[in-house]
Amino acid sequence: MADLFISYSRADRPRCIQIRDALEALKLDIWFDAGIDAGDNFDRKIEQEIDAAKGVMVLWSSTSVESSWVRNEARTGAETDRLVAVQLDECTLPLEFRSIHTEPLSEGAEKTGSPLWYRVLERIGKITGRPGLAEYARLQAEDADVATWRKWLVF
Repeated sequence: MADLFISYSRADRPRCIQIRDALEALKLDIWFDAGIDAGDNFDRKIEQEIDAAKGVMVLWSSTSVESSWVRNEARTGAETDRLVAVQLDECTLPLEFRSIHTEPLSEGAEKTGSPLWYRVLERIGKITGRPGLAEYARLQAEDADVATWRKWLVF
């Protein structure tokens, strides 16, 4: 079972991979459609993976808002309170998702120690059972000393 299923538009695949890599560096198990093997039934595999994942991250963009697949995957996450909503660029979200808080993530935010990235990690930590995930990422990015890590571990 993956910690997080990522829903995105194919046009945003390079950005999806950057985000996936940053999340995997935090020891999260990530699944997105690159994990579909030749010969797999596409819709069944997606259904299986999204149902098994602890969370569903949707990467909203000007292209993904047009995708029925992304909308359906986001709906699944929202209906089960497992949605992590991220906005990659300026776009008008589908009507049913406009009242759900969405974090805007500029290009490379996951590498810069952006407060918005840490807010995304807080949500991921909450739904995956890793409530200290954002603080762990912050300490890792700051290359914290041993004393700081010990204090964090005790807290």
